[in-house]
Amino acid sequence: MVPAVLLTIDIVPFDQTMDEKELLVIIDPCLNRLKALKGSFDRNTDIKLSVRPYAQEDGSEKLTARVAMLISVGMQRALHLQQVFEAYHTLLRYELPDCLVNAHSEILKFQ
Repeated sequence: MVPAVLLTIDIVPFDQTMDEKELLVIIDPCLNRLKALKGSFDRNTDIKLSVRPYAQEDGSEKLTARVAMLISVGMQRALHLQQVFEAYHTLLRYELPDCLVNAHSEILKFQ
């Protein structure tokens, strides 16, 4: 089995009058750091970004930037990567004080 870590981040601006372009300008430096994180594990620095209204826990829909990355690593590195990702999540919350930042990581095993 080859483990991979799926990292997902949702960035929801508190100001919902903000449009997609404004949100992208605000989060661009954060996206560059996430690409660098992915690039440190493999040659492919592509991350998947979707900006659109997403359903929230309270049932409403809010403009959200959803970032997803899949990084294929060994099991030991996967466990360490989850810890690094928690630190990135904390950093993103400080860098984006006008946004709600939710993050999730999951180790997937493929055969």
